[in-house]
Amino acid sequence: MIKLLIVGPNGSMGRALVRSAVANASIELIGGVGPEGRAYIGKDLGFLVGLGRRVGVRVMDSMEPFIDESDVALECTKPEVSMAVLKTCLEHGKGFVTGTTGFSAEQAAEIEGAGDTIPVLRASNGSRLVHLLFDLIRMVSREAGADADIDIIEMHSRTKRDAPSGTAKHIGEIIARELGHDLSEVAEYGRHGSGVRAPNTIQFSAIRSGGITSTHQVIFGFQHERLELTHRAYSTEAFAEGLIEAALFVAGKNRGSFTLQEVLAADASRGMQEVVQETGSARVTPIVSIVGHSGSGKTTLLEKLIGELKQRGYQLAVIKHHHHRGLQLDEPGKDSWRFTQAGADHVVLAGPDRAAHLRTYSEEPSLQQVASGIRDVDLILTEGYKHADAPKVEVSRGQTTLVADPDHLVAIATDRPFEVDVPRFDLDEVNRLADFIETRFLK
Repeated sequence: MIKLLIVGPNGSMGRALVRSAVANASIELIGGVGPEGRAYIGKDLGFLVGLGRRVGVRVMDSMEPFIDESDVALECTKPEVSMAVLKTCLEHGKGFVTGTTGFSAEQAAEIEGAGDTIPVLRASNGSRLVHLLFDLIRMVSREAGADADIDIIEMHSRTKRDAPSGTAKHIGEIIARELGHDLSEVAEYGRHGSGVRAPNTIQFSAIRSGGITSTHQVIFGFQHERLELTHRAYSTEAFAEGLIEAALFVAGKNRGSFTLQEVLAADASRGMQEVVQETGSARVTPIVSIVGHSGSGKTTLLEKLIGELKQRGYQLAVIKHHHHRGLQLDEPGKDSWRFTQAGADHVVLAGPDRAAHLRTYSEEPSLQQVASGIRDVDLILTEGYKHADAPKVEVSRGQTTLVADPDHLVAIATDRPFEVDVPRFDLDEVNRLADFIETRFLK
């Protein structure tokens, strides 16, 4: 169980966060913090958020009565409040989770940098289905986006301050990256006047009206048809539950900057697998994919990384992604080859000190399917799987573009500067990269 402090409990998102926290058996809600002078200061949180009963926790106008007792501070307010909360968390060594949007580039970098000291997580959207929407948008953009006119339309209540929304901006970044564009160069906001639409643009439209909770729609327009992807939230609870899961996730970390995608992947066992130990209990074995362009040095870096982690006493598995069908490890005419040719779906070659498993699939298996047969290791490393749902370290040697999508990129090893919000390591800094992986995934 974790001890959670919620800042801004009287806003629409704050109320939803309190309700979700109270309903979660893994959370002990220890307090709420509102602005000084508000009439509800001192009120029980249960009555404040409409539960109709006491929960034994009050709202105060300062974090100080609660922060030392808490494990994580969670807020969804406005950027200036978020930065003040972050400062207090840094001073007291507490986890920080924010669902606030509208941060400046400098503020976002400051939050990212705080991960060197405490565990932090910044999410533009807490909904599980929105993150599924991100995956669908990524797929459509990759397969057909280059031939489409693309519009992003978002709708929120009249009280939402920033426009476009943080989610809309993130959608734009996903599309631009898949198409090889810089969003700042192809984004257009609204239309007025006259003129033909410029090619290769991503157009944003923001609507603020009444009490709309949240709608995000992406239109891929073609000459004779169009494809629309839409997410509509009926209530703020859709976002609150993901942020509560984020608080639980962060509470188990010493430090680091995390994404909600990692939380959802861990919770749904995507990008991780369950390994049953001899005691009968289960733990999750993390998967980290080493990706990059051909010739970037993935194998060399991975080889050195394996050696470094083995010296530290870890048990490792490595999966090499092979792009061509008909993968052949045994020799034609050998017994194992004959068994496969006869129709066996799974053939094992077992010797005194090694065993090789050869399994036939009707279609390419996912990374998680391949990893599901691995047991008794601390970490699974892969070379490749750049489109798989797993954390990725990108290796770049002289390249000017990255292959990993931003949602899954956790670090980069490179010989040139990149403007990315993840830790950067030189190609020969294997020890530091191992420190990062050890801290983030193994401790």
